[in-house]
Amino acid sequence: MYWRNWDRQLLYSSVAPVEAVAVMIYTATYSLKYRNIIKILIKVIVEIRKAAEGEIEILLSFEGGIIETERPFDNTLKKGEIHYYDLTGLIRSGSAEVLIAVVDNEIVGSGYAKILSAEPYQKFTDYAYLGFMYVKPAFRGQGINQKILTGLIDWAKSQNLSEVRLEVYDENTIAKNAYLKAGFKPNLLEMRLEI
Repeated sequence: MYWRNWDRQLLYSSVAPVEAVAVMIYTATYSLKYRNIIKILIKVIVEIRKAAEGEIEILLSFEGGIIETERPFDNTLKKGEIHYYDLTGLIRSGSAEVLIAVVDNEIVGSGYAKILSAEPYQKFTDYAYLGFMYVKPAFRGQGINQKILTGLIDWAKSQNLSEVRLEVYDENTIAKNAYLKAGFKPNLLEMRLEI
């Protein structure tokens, strides 16, 4: 009886709070039916929108998370606090788009696209470079990164660009697989030698 009423309540709610979804995950995972409901509810409540300057603190914490994840892949990074991005500049730029993913009023992911000039020998003149791709650990595996990628690619198309590029560490198989799933193909492997 409890499950039936709870099922009906969640199915007829237009947006379920994240807490209810978390309760479902822990108490109803034995049933494929409920796992599918969880996936549907999570998809419904993810909003992708432009970042605002007032959200810079959370965005800086995401940048810190990216750097922490990438440190094991790159021993050339300086110790201590470093920054990859000028996030405020990207938000203000007319040639860039910073998107965030929001779940139940909580910012849970990010990414940016910026227009860069191609090399003279390339068949396109400009392209969209993607970076700052991050999803909070508790929200990974729910398709949020794919939604951010889709939003950034749509923005690139709206800028009349025909090429989108990004960089990923070769050893970062989780990220590489996510980008392969989104349709990206490996292009050039940068190699280095410390002397």
